[in-house]
Amino acid sequence: MHDYSDNAYVNSLLALLRQFWWGLHTLASDLQSGGHRLFWAWLAIFFAYLFWQAHKGEVWRGHQGQGDSLWARAFPRAVWLHPSNRIDIAVIVINSMLGPATWAMPIVSSVVIGTWVSGLLSQIWPSGWQLQWNSFSVALFTLIAVIVTDFKVYVVHRAFHEIPWLWPFHALHHSAEVLTPVTAYRNHPINIFVASLVRGLFVGVMLGVIHTLMLGKAEAMTLLGANAAYLLVFMPMSNFRHSHVWIDYPRWLSRWLVSPAMHQIHHSRLIEHHDKNYGEVFSCWDRWLGTLGYPRRDERFTIGLYGVDKQPYHSVASAYFTPFKESWQVLKTGRGKKRGERTQLEEQR
Repeated sequence: MHDYSDNAYVNSLLALLRQFWWGLHTLASDLQSGGHRLFWAWLAIFFAYLFWQAHKGEVWRGHQGQGDSLWARAFPRAVWLHPSNRIDIAVIVINSMLGPATWAMPIVSSVVIGTWVSGLLSQIWPSGWQLQWNSFSVALFTLIAVIVTDFKVYVVHRAFHEIPWLWPFHALHHSAEVLTPVTAYRNHPINIFVASLVRGLFVGVMLGVIHTLMLGKAEAMTLLGANAAYLLVFMPMSNFRHSHVWIDYPRWLSRWLVSPAMHQIHHSRLIEHHDKNYGEVFSCWDRWLGTLGYPRRDERFTIGLYGVDKQPYHSVASAYFTPFKESWQVLKTGRGKKRGERTQLEEQR
């Protein structure tokens, strides 16, 4: 039994409280950045749309509001008070506390890789062939940065779906039974860490190339502290991707950009939606690589993990520790749920 008068024990508790407070402070700081989905301006757009549609009498797909009030229609209790949403909130706070463990290494790796690539290219790239750094160069780099980063998202996302021992760490995200803007951050730390490492590789190579071709500079146009192109193309609709609000784009636009509805069917339990729409901003990766799925106008489906009858992540502890157990089972036996599900689905087709 602990001696609560012991200074070491008290200090450890205080250290834990300070860490928790640091996590909340870090999260609060993120919410003030335009590059964060939960930035106040993007949330304002989201909530304004909710109330506008509720005022029109909109009934959300599968989640009819309880009561006749505008508030009840805009915020269905079945969504916002669902146990799954409480897990989402807990995960985002804990992951904020673990922040440095997931982003420190990728930053270092991108710098190291970028320096290596730049040094290699500088030896073979003809002298005088560099681009002059001007407004066109800045705009070009801004676009290149978004394209490279988004392709990285596609590669990592598809890998977590199709590599059996990685799938358990991403399954936490897909186990959400309702979608709210917070669900975007329902990610296992291993998922975040691997994605960040790959991002370090992609960004490092990109910076090395740009550094060589553009006279040592690599500067993007920014808006609200983030890449301007990313904010203009993606951020205004970002919170609708994980929500009960159905927004689809015309088919011609969906060939190039991922609509909120396209990502919502990615979370569907229906067989025809499995392993579709891995992209975040651009849908062309899915179209070119055979994983594109267009939603139907009258689409009806339930959200959650496919191939399971019971919620495997019913608590915060299970959300963090069960994926390690499942991944180890895959590595030990060579068989995983993801692989078994894929075979079963092929048989059903």
